[in-house]
Amino acid sequence: EKEEEHAQNDDDNNNNNGCRPRLRRVLELDSLTEKSPEEWIPGKTQSFKNRIQQFEQWLSEQPENVVAIVGHSQYFKAM
Repeated sequence: EKEEEHAQNDDDNNNNNGCRPRLRRVLELDSLTEKSPEEWIPGKTQSFKNRIQQFEQWLSEQPENVVAIVGHSQYFKAM
């Protein structure tokens, strides 16, 4: 699965107020990208369900205790 990652250290922005720098990751995951509008047609949702399962698996493997995820509500409602 394609995963693009961009990391930014808070030291780069000089806004860490003397605290230990935090690493923030911004990712673009292939499993979150809508493949086709057909995924929403009743009876043809298996690829959509597979993408949700892939994302949940990936999420469970991440080291962070707190995450922010941005996406469309229907995707998250289906989870």
